[in-house]
Amino acid sequence: MQSLVALAVSETNTGYSQSQIFQRIRLVHSTEVAYTESSDNDAGWSSDLSRLKSKTDGYMDEIHALRDQYGADLVVLITANTYYCGLGYMMSTLSSAFESSAFCVVSRTCATGYYSFAHEMGHNMGSHHDHANADSKGVYPYSFGYQSPAKVWRTIMAYNCAGTSCTRINYWSNPGLPSPGTGELMGVAGTGPTAADNHSSLNGTAFTVANFRQAVVTTTSTSTSTTTTVAPSGSGGGGVDCFIATAAYGSYLDPHVVVLRNFRDRYLQTNKPGQYFVRWYYNNSPPVAELIRENETLRIITRVLLTPVILAIQYSTFFVFFFILFSLILIVLFLRVQRGS
Repeated sequence: MQSLVALAVSETNTGYSQSQIFQRIRLVHSTEVAYTESSDNDAGWSSDLSRLKSKTDGYMDEIHALRDQYGADLVVLITANTYYCGLGYMMSTLSSAFESSAFCVVSRTCATGYYSFAHEMGHNMGSHHDHANADSKGVYPYSFGYQSPAKVWRTIMAYNCAGTSCTRINYWSNPGLPSPGTGELMGVAGTGPTAADNHSSLNGTAFTVANFRQAVVTTTSTSTSTTTTVAPSGSGGGGVDCFIATAAYGSYLDPHVVVLRNFRDRYLQTNKPGQYFVRWYYNNSPPVAELIRENETLRIITRVLLTPVILAIQYSTFFVFFFILFSLILIVLFLRVQRGS
């Protein structure tokens, strides 16, 4: 079971990384609980989820003390039941108050490979199914999964395609990314009735979810922590991609980095030139960021240089493209320094 949990965490973080999502989950604790699953039907799954959430019903109540002890933002119960692949509470309004509902139940047969571990936590983070299979709203107008128009694949939050089977791939909907197989874009940009961009949704909710509990273990970056509970009858997280601003400020959830990330999602990802720049940036910035991360002097210099860019983005649309120009110059400068060393 421990290996299953480790694989589920790894798959989830891989899905985030290749979907341009900046958060990562970190397993802070896993334990077996003295609990026998309810009947393997709709009512039984709902009962298990409700019992996991409740603090005073006499079922798995010790989980809440463990959650506080280890600082787990989310709690996942892995069971042997197979009627559903998973069931989790949906955060439809971004609020720290949702911490009391940040629970989900996942079948061990679907946790990995089918990515239900990531899928159910996605609900806790405000992401919904594809539009055809969503019975309510997500936290944002675009918080929906996406099915391939050719009905070949579907993203993590999407259900199966109507009339045929389409493979769930370890990607979150992102209108700025082509699918690895067909080249179709994996989402719909904007806020309209067909908008599908779980990647922006998760980037938008990351700070709130990561603060459902304060971290107990100090790490080099801020991550969403999860504790996994295992029903006996059946049943570390990584850091973040080190880009320039993250390297300079030390965390992808630093308010300065959030400003730049929102700029990317709201402006760059909504047009072809911006999307091209984002892809170019992702391909070229990691070695530059690594140099900055390892050198305190470079971190200070980069923060100083980024300050007017961040202020311009926050307070004036006149400088919308200044960030692009600055990033190009900075990357070229550091790449030349690296080649010359």
